[in-house]
Amino acid sequence: METRKVVKIRSSYFINIPAAIIEELKIEKGDSLRVGSLPGYGILITSGKAVSKISVQLEGVARLQAAADSIFSELRRKARSLEKSFTFNVGNRIIGELLRTGWFDPKIDVEEVKSRVGALGGRSVELRLVSHKKGAR
Repeated sequence: METRKVVKIRSSYFINIPAAIIEELKIEKGDSLRVGSLPGYGILITSGKAVSKISVQLEGVARLQAAADSIFSELRRKARSLEKSFTFNVGNRIIGELLRTGWFDPKIDVEEVKSRVGALGGRSVELRLVSHKKGAR
C-alpha cells in the first residue's frame, strides 16, 4: 500500500493513483471509478470493469468484513428501534381512538365478567375497575 497526498484545487480534493494499480485494474483516461465511504475504516475506490482483479491482503479483507458487519448491525438496530416505536405508537393510537369513540369501555367489560363468573359458580364475586386518575373510584 502506498501513501498519497491529498491536493486541493479550488473547492475539490484530488489524489493520484499509483501506476501499478492503474495497470492492474486496466484503468484508462475517461473511465469512471466508484468511490464509497466505509465508516470506521476509510474509503473504497473500485473500477466497475475490474473489481474482481483487486489483490488484497487478508488483514484488509478482515477489516472490510468487520466494517461491513458493524454497519449492518447498526442498521439492523436502528430498524428494530423504528419498528418498535412505530408499533407502539400505532397501538396506542388505536386504543385511544377506541376508548374515545366508546367502542371499548373497560367498565362494561368488568360488569360482563362479573355476571359470567356469578353465573358459573353461583358465588358472590367482587371485581373492581382500578384507575389511577384523581377522583376515580
